[in-house]
Amino acid sequence: GWSTLRKAQALERQGSTDAAATELRKILQMPLVTADAQDPTDVLLSIYAHDALGVLSLKGQYYDQAIAELTESLASKENPTLKGEGIDFAIVYHGSQENNLALALAKAGRNEEATKYARLAVAYDPANPVFLETLAFSLGSSDPEEAIARYRTALEEDPTLYSSWNNLGVLLVRSGRADLGEEAFRRAVGANDRYAIGWFNLGTVLRDSWSPVDMFRGHGALARAAVLDSGFRGEAPSLRVDDEVYSTGLDLSKPVSPTWQFARGAHLDARPFAAIAFISGLLRLVWALLYDEVGGRVAEWL
Repeated sequence: GWSTLRKAQALERQGSTDAAATELRKILQMPLVTADAQDPTDVLLSIYAHDALGVLSLKGQYYDQAIAELTESLASKENPTLKGEGIDFAIVYHGSQENNLALALAKAGRNEEATKYARLAVAYDPANPVFLETLAFSLGSSDPEEAIARYRTALEEDPTLYSSWNNLGVLLVRSGRADLGEEAFRRAVGANDRYAIGWFNLGTVLRDSWSPVDMFRGHGALARAAVLDSGFRGEAPSLRVDDEVYSTGLDLSKPVSPTWQFARGAHLDARPFAAIAFISGLLRLVWALLYDEVGGRVAEWL
């Protein structure tokens, strides 16, 4: 079973997602890998296989299937076999299961449930920008002010989240803060200059400006969006929320502490490096002064 799981992972990395899904389903059909398995490693194998299938389904936009697989994976974590043995290996997901389930639910239009699971992910790791972005996305229509606050917190952690800048801009414009929304769209295309939705939204806002210069820039932004994505050609200017599911660059597959959080992993104490830089600069200054003094004396003697 574990060898089949590794094979599925290798196929998925190769891009053979259908073949990877087939291998994962083979695992779940094995007699020992069931919800009432008695061996902790068999339970864990079931958790990993359901989660991997859920992630593949999410990437493939099969949202109902992703919801079913991720729900099953989360339910298996409560198996009494694991609890009885005092084993909590499933915690290696660090909230990613709840986050992915929230994404699938939001894409399926079940925002209330999505918000519930997104809050669970954020409760596990309050500084994780991916989890914060998912929570903000699920809150977008029901509680725009909290969504704005969550997007801002996510962007404080990672200012390169261009989709968060875009969606923040949409919420700000719709709440009557067009100037702040325009700035958010500029930050979105600044983080990714090939981000078509960001250019389209920026053009939509600028096009309605009273300034002739901004109107000209707005048409330029709309044209750039159409060049980057032909789907925007001929489209009437209107604000667009980015509901695309992006793969994160965060790698949680490495062995880390069960209590690991993004905040502790992302921030580094810079004081030792600052001290080294200061001492290095001081030594260079002393050397420059000595060199200048000795050079002057030598020149005078010559």
